[in-house]
Amino acid sequence: QLRFHDKWLKIDLQRAFSPEGLSEMWNEMVKDEEITFNGEESAHTEDCINCFGTQKKDEPNDKEKKEEEETPTSAHHSIIETWDWGRQPDETELKDCLMVLVEDQQKLSGQMAKSTLSAQRLRQRLVILERYLISLSHNMMEEKYKIRWKTPPSQPLPAADNKSPRPASKSVEGLARVGSRAALSFAFAFLRRAWRSGDDADLCSELLQESLDALRALPEATLFDEGTVSSVWLEVVERATKFLSDVHGNASTKGNIPLQDQHLALAILLELAVQRGTLSQLLSAVLLLLRLWDNGTREMDNERSTQGTSAPLLPLLQRFHNIHSSKEEAVSEEDVEIPTAPLSPNESFLRYLTLPQDNDLAIDLQQTAVVIMAHLDRLASPYSPPHCNSPSSHKGTLQEVMAWGLLGWKLYANVNGPIQCKALSSLGVAQIVCSEKGFLILSSSGAVYTQNYKSTTLSPMLIHGLSSRKVVRIAAHPDG
Repeated sequence: QLRFHDKWLKIDLQRAFSPEGLSEMWNEMVKDEEITFNGEESAHTEDCINCFGTQKKDEPNDKEKKEEEETPTSAHHSIIETWDWGRQPDETELKDCLMVLVEDQQKLSGQMAKSTLSAQRLRQRLVILERYLISLSHNMMEEKYKIRWKTPPSQPLPAADNKSPRPASKSVEGLARVGSRAALSFAFAFLRRAWRSGDDADLCSELLQESLDALRALPEATLFDEGTVSSVWLEVVERATKFLSDVHGNASTKGNIPLQDQHLALAILLELAVQRGTLSQLLSAVLLLLRLWDNGTREMDNERSTQGTSAPLLPLLQRFHNIHSSKEEAVSEEDVEIPTAPLSPNESFLRYLTLPQDNDLAIDLQQTAVVIMAHLDRLASPYSPPHCNSPSSHKGTLQEVMAWGLLGWKLYANVNGPIQCKALSSLGVAQIVCSEKGFLILSSSGAVYTQNYKSTTLSPMLIHGLSSRKVVRIAAHPDG
């Protein structure tokens, strides 16, 4: 049994060669129901009473009856009895009877040899050693898959880089950092001088527009995994973010910057936050939008327009609209028109939100911040457990339940890593506890389900005896 593998890996095999240790290990296997007897294993139960705990002693009368029943089963007795009142056997029949007699004697000798105490103990030791080897091989298989999952094979380096890869990479990275710093310093100085003097306004707008178009052409969150991104690029993004933040944060320099360049700088800053892909960067961008809208409403009077509280940010909202989580449930067009489950306020807002088609149209900054927060809530909802008052099968919100180990429905598929149990995703799991033969599931609605480890399909069964009660918490233990 799989659950006893760890226990057998911890035993001392040397104790199997002592009578006390052998009896203890054998009784342990009998207690764990890993050994079953057919009643014919031993003829000397009085010599090893502890060994055969499940075998009962036969009464003397029962033994005599068994001996009487087993006596006429010998083949040579039936042959000799036919000669008592029949004709005398010839030479061939005598030889055949002799062969049968020898065969019966060999069987009897084998049974006598197997029934000796030394043979029984040898057989018990072999069974114990076999049980230990089964646990050891299973553990080695798990370790092999675990190492393969933790340390994937690395790609071989090119032959030209095998001599000195570190100095070459450091020198290239140093040159790239020097070049990027010089280019950024020149670009920032050029923009500041042009905005201060008012010259080369077209070049400034063209430079910002090309940068914005390049960022919009990239997929989302390209800089999210900083471990795979060059530190030079991260430094460039940090410096660009700081410069663009100063454009909107410094009131003295903001007055000299054309409105079109302010909008382009804001759009670039928001696109950089999307490329970073972290929640902190996106929330900082939302706070910037709200701060700009608040400052614009304070400065706005009856004679001025709403230029300080709006910007052409429709491409950014369309990008958020096209981002789909990998854990979102696919919704067909019919389900979009006719919802089968109650919608949350955020889902209703996004369902009936219609964006204008003109990308150059300026939209309110506060409304932009609200739409971004709604999309962030949509992307985060599959990772959050459903509420207690929500239906079990909530559209677009699937809970992630992972399983890892040798289970009946995925015997060897998930040894090298956890797998997702899609059959449990719609239950609204609040708690899972493991028992001896299965595990129990408590849903957020108070229902209790059970699933057997050895079951070939993952289909939790509702415990109807507890359906009339709302269970708050459950408990179990793997040992029963």
